[in-house]
Amino acid sequence: MSQLRMPVVIYGFGWILRILMLTLTISCHGQNENQAEVGGHWEVWTPSDSILLERPRDFIEYESVPISGICPISDTAKTGAPRCGYRWNRDAWELLGAGLNGEIDVFLIYQNDLIAGGAFTEEKGDNLDHMGRWDGESWKPFHKGINGRVRALAEFDSALIAGGDFTTAGDGTVFHLARWDGNLWRHIGGGVNGPVRALAVYGGDLIAAGQFDHAGRVPAQNIARWSGDEWHSMGAGFNGPVHDLIVHEGRLMATGAFSKSGDVDLEGVARYVE
Repeated sequence: MSQLRMPVVIYGFGWILRILMLTLTISCHGQNENQAEVGGHWEVWTPSDSILLERPRDFIEYESVPISGICPISDTAKTGAPRCGYRWNRDAWELLGAGLNGEIDVFLIYQNDLIAGGAFTEEKGDNLDHMGRWDGESWKPFHKGINGRVRALAEFDSALIAGGDFTTAGDGTVFHLARWDGNLWRHIGGGVNGPVRALAVYGGDLIAAGQFDHAGRVPAQNIARWSGDEWHSMGAGFNGPVHDLIVHEGRLMATGAFSKSGDVDLEGVARYVE
């Protein structure tokens, strides 16, 4: 029987677990009094890079350059509000374009373009509706907008998948998950009935996780699997929200504010066992 097991004991609920092979980058945010935060490209990011202490939500390497979703509070004095999205120029962090006006939750490289999703709605007055495409000089809208925060992006079956707090994309109702088919945003099996926080591709299927109890008409506790045709539950799911997913060496791992999967005790981190 498929189930979720705890690979290691971590005290405190995990928030983000992300490993990015720049050289080695780990972003791991805690959520309680035992909170620990680590972020860095260990060959070039040092304690003097205080901009990193302002808790980036995601990192990516694009065209051999590290990109971070940081929103430094120090920018407020210069711009009136924090501007988000920076790249490393080998000496310092520099703003991408004019910067985005809200938090960046996720980056994805899709069809050789850098795509960002988050709470932001504009760059320098240009409407973006929670998703933007970097053209080398500025952020451009990614087609017709999404009506809420985009927290997760993935590529599945050659299509761009977005997940988050939204319920519409373009002119259609999508319920927290949307698929871009190259022309239109479309729903995925009726979506899920609560926010999506993380997406991953595992075993040829799309995995969606967050805070919900149904995927389409299928009962699913905070995590579900889309096979391309229908939704499936994944074991007993979790008794609390899932905040991030990662596939590492062929294994699916989840982190979040959960303590159990069925009768299995967990500590906010779990590995899926089929």
